[in-house]
Amino acid sequence: MRKFISKEVPQANDIDRVIEIIVSIDRLNLPKPRYINIAYDLLKNESSFVTKKAIEYYKKTESVSVAFMRDVRYYKDAADILKLSNFSSEFLSLTTHNQKVFLRNRILDSEIIKSFTKNRSFKDFRALVYTPDEAKKYTDSSKRGLVDRTLKRRIGTIESWLKYCDLIEQSNKEGIINDNNNKIIIIEKDNQKLERAVNAHKELVEMMKNHLKKKNVLVYEDNLVDLVYSGQDNIFFEMKSITDENKGNQLKKALGQLIFYKNFYNSKSKLVVVLEKYIEDADYLINDDIDVVWKDGYFFNSDDLTKKKLKIIFND
Repeated sequence: MRKFISKEVPQANDIDRVIEIIVSIDRLNLPKPRYINIAYDLLKNESSFVTKKAIEYYKKTESVSVAFMRDVRYYKDAADILKLSNFSSEFLSLTTHNQKVFLRNRILDSEIIKSFTKNRSFKDFRALVYTPDEAKKYTDSSKRGLVDRTLKRRIGTIESWLKYCDLIEQSNKEGIINDNNNKIIIIEKDNQKLERAVNAHKELVEMMKNHLKKKNVLVYEDNLVDLVYSGQDNIFFEMKSITDENKGNQLKKALGQLIFYKNFYNSKSKLVVVLEKYIEDADYLINDDIDVVWKDGYFFNSDDLTKKKLKIIFND
């Protein structure tokens, strides 16, 4: 049975930051760039990868902060997992859309993703990743293993990567590009539909955050769940963009994801699907434990029963 060491299990939720690592590797043009080389390159070029705190620390001390170096390590390891570190120039020569499609293919083709999708329960996946004790015994270093708490965070990254792949798949106009260097076929889909789906999803998340903030209700974004409210009644929110072609599948995906999150966290949280607009299928869930609300202009709307249940959203 194939077992993974810590650096083979990603902790890099933001795919765009992986691309910034690839840009740095290409810019450095070194045979085997080290983490420290990449860190200084990102700082000197004030890459979008760099946080405000990291750049302030660098300007003050001319050195790399521990937190920033950790970020660089996580994302460089992610680039290695996707086998992109030695393919930077070819990858960057692609259009922005084709880069996203290429990343989708690399994600789904990676060993860690294939193993996770076949072993999605924590117990099954735990058996595939070294614990610190196992790593000490078989690899001579306990640092190559992961404790349960850290592994759960890494699973959050894997789920975010799969979400990224789902967004790519929403574009359904197919063309074919042949990549001779890697002998793979990249399915190119309608870039406008992809960008629209990403932007609509972000808009829903921000709209709900701002709506609740006006009511003095604070929510936060989680590695897995789009939004989480921790209060008297915990609530998991899952946002979905909607088109006429995907409306049925999007609702089904949201329901499945929320049920998975609830079981993964062993939580008693309420579950809420937030749709970009009303669809008739939402009516089937009026009496269900999972509630559905939707964007209605500049506000949110739902059926009367759901409004009574979700006073945190609808109570003026």
